Amino acid sequence: MASGSDGGTVAAEDNTATSSQRFRSMPTVYVKFVDVASRAIFTVGVTYSLPLAQAGRFGLFVTMIGLAAFTLGWERHIDLQRRLVGHAEAIFDASVFAAARMYLTNAIILLPLFAILCVFGFGIPLLTTGLVITITLSEMLANQMYNIALVQPRYFSKLVSSAAKNLILIAFLAIVAVTQWLPWTLETILAVWAGISVVGTVVMLALWYDKTKPVSRRTELPLASRIPEQWRVSLTHFLIGGFVILSIQFDRLTVGAMLPLDQVGIYFRHILAVSFVYQFFNIASYNRLLPAIFERAKTEPNAALLATLNREWIVITVAVGAAFAVGVWLDWAMGQAVSKQFALNYRIAAVLLLGSLLRVAGDYRAMVLNAAHRERRILLCQVTSFAVAVIATITLTQMFGILGAAIGMAVGGLSYFLLAQLAVQIRWN
Repeated sequence: MASGSDGGTVAAEDNTATSSQRFRSMPTVYVKFVDVASRAIFTVGVTYSLPLAQAGRFGLFVTMIGLAAFTLGWERHIDLQRRLVGHAEAIFDASVFAAARMYLTNAIILLPLFAILCVFGFGIPLLTTGLVITITLSEMLANQMYNIALVQPRYFSKLVSSAAKNLILIAFLAIVAVTQWLPWTLETILAVWAGISVVGTVVMLALWYDKTKPVSRRTELPLASRIPEQWRVSLTHFLIGGFVILSIQFDRLTVGAMLPLDQVGIYFRHILAVSFVYQFFNIASYNRLLPAIFERAKTEPNAALLATLNREWIVITVAVGAAFAVGVWLDWAMGQAVSKQFALNYRIAAVLLLGSLLRVAGDYRAMVLNAAHRERRILLCQVTSFAVAVIATITLTQMFGILGAAIGMAVGGLSYFLLAQLAVQIRWN
């Protein structure tokens, strides 16, 4: 048994390593905030400046691009992150190159099917479909580079190029909107987006190739390298990601199908703020802590990892609760001018925030399970909690309208948290 002094030394070394990982990841977090903020400005600006019909089509394209990029990526980055953190640079680069072959294969197989869906399923013109596919490839590569940069600082420059691409896109479109030297139409915006995406992707790939460390072909990699093996290893993570998307979107689909359009509009206004909170969590907390948790999981018990994550959850909960309380107080101080003008309901907002915070707590437990390679338990938690959310959301929406939809999703978030907590406790035993 180690002496008290030795234990203190080990603990200090662990804390130093964690702090080092945290400080290395913070620039990545900051640049990702710029990336997300610029994308939000672009999306909101285009949506509100186009005629209603074109704005609807733009929203459809953005959704399709996001789903297609998710499918092409196959959630492969999770296995890369947990297996490669701490490995030599040459091994890391060779493993990323192996994953790139899988991405290329996915694109060759899936993009023709995506094109058929666009042209024949949605009636999108062939040229526009080509632009959408170009943007999809660029977005998928940018997402993967960000996830890799979280655990390998040498990939930071690729993330910077992605953020710069979005800033250039905003600046270029702002010039077009002000000077009107190009027609302000959906086709123009897609063409500019695709063109700048191509340039940004070429720069990103050039930076990647320039920094890649050579490795012998006979070197054994610490993860699956053959394409079928990569599909198999990351299939569970892909299914988890799919159920996460369904879980986040189901209440919106239910409200849209069951309630009048004015109620749908009110609900979406509430969802917008909550979506920002969840996205903020992903960037500022989850992705910041993930590399350190994966590294510490190799030497520390799950209880120590979960203690760190619980402290983080308390900080987030206090911050969100304080921000909500200040917002409500300011609205009351102004005679409820904001809530009346935009038809905002404090109860709905509070329930949605509670459900989001419960899902955050579940995600932290899923991080520990991922570090322990127990992703099948995460999938079981996601599937079961989604089923609970479906039943609760449909039933409560029929009974209480949009407040019922919010409560239903909070019930789903609570079930996800409880199931994930149980899965972690089973792992301990």
